[in-house]
Amino acid sequence: MQIESMETLIADILPAALALRHELHANPETALKEKETRKRLRSFLGDAFSYLEPLMGTDLIAEWPGRETGECIALRADMDALPTDEDPGAMHACGHDGHMAILAAAARVLADNGIVPKRTVRFVFQPGEEVEGAGRELAALGAYRGAGSAYALHGWPGLPIGSIALKDGPYLGASHHYRALFRGRGGHGAYPEKGLNPLPAASRALLMLQKLHEEVFESRGEVVNTCALNGGSAANVIPDEAILLGTVRYLEPERGEILEKSIRDIFADSVKDTSIELELDYDKTYDLPVINNPSRCDVVRRTAAGTGDGGQGGDSRRITVIEEDTVERGSEDFAFALEKVPGCLFKLGIGEEAPPLHSRGFDFPDEALETGIRMMVRLALGEGEE
Repeated sequence: MQIESMETLIADILPAALALRHELHANPETALKEKETRKRLRSFLGDAFSYLEPLMGTDLIAEWPGRETGECIALRADMDALPTDEDPGAMHACGHDGHMAILAAAARVLADNGIVPKRTVRFVFQPGEEVEGAGRELAALGAYRGAGSAYALHGWPGLPIGSIALKDGPYLGASHHYRALFRGRGGHGAYPEKGLNPLPAASRALLMLQKLHEEVFESRGEVVNTCALNGGSAANVIPDEAILLGTVRYLEPERGEILEKSIRDIFADSVKDTSIELELDYDKTYDLPVINNPSRCDVVRRTAAGTGDGGQGGDSRRITVIEEDTVERGSEDFAFALEKVPGCLFKLGIGEEAPPLHSRGFDFPDEALETGIRMMVRLALGEGEE
């Protein structure tokens, strides 16, 4: 299809996409509770698609047939909002409302206009990306079975609207989280011999973890970061308990087990030869980095290069491709789709001055939807494939 005619179709769907994003933003639902979100997306998409039976209850997977049989192409958007302590207890502070609106609008461009792509396109709306890491289970249950490639975007502050960014190979980090409870025996601060203070053991663990962090950060860019030390509330009272909370970030899959062992050893050593009881909760939900397939990254690059006016100059629709050489230490459970299927996660620019992700001031900018829709439509059509 010619660029100009495609741009007309994208312009036609844009008002509906904007309205959908606003509706989704106003009605956020947290991980694995996205029932109304699913209903809204299903209503927006309509009956032209084939729908797979839900694999996790709130996922929505729609297919649009292509000319050829064989492997399909999978395009994914995440659905859930972040939990907050304010009414209604959730907020789309990571841009998933924008991701959903982009993918749903791209699907409608094909369906509303009877566009038949080269191969079947599977539109995967995934629940539970935040906290739950439900992308692992969705992939294991077969959401990407039969796909030859998979793509996803993520809105990214600091990048100009009208741009995308990407990197071959490791792109976003894997993460672990730890919660260590040190249980002692409380008492009066004037009589330490009658109590059992958990704070020294917790402090020893913190200092050893910090030393480990300094070593692995310097050598590998990895993170072992204790972000909370909670224990006690008065200057003259020995607390019963102390709690350490922290996060681990790494870029190579095989490093996860190595770091976990080091951390477990540190906690064990911190209470050695004491009567302090230790309870360690070690969460590995996001234990896989996002690893982009270079050939699929090339598809994304060629797709972006094929937008606009073919290089005649001055066309605001041309998408700028930013090549990145650093790895983000934030994690993303699209990693588990990429474990099953070669693909690429790329960043979508949402403005140099946009508030940070996960902040109370964040709101996905409407101005960025058009570029996202353009990318997803053209990826669905296979325009960047050789």
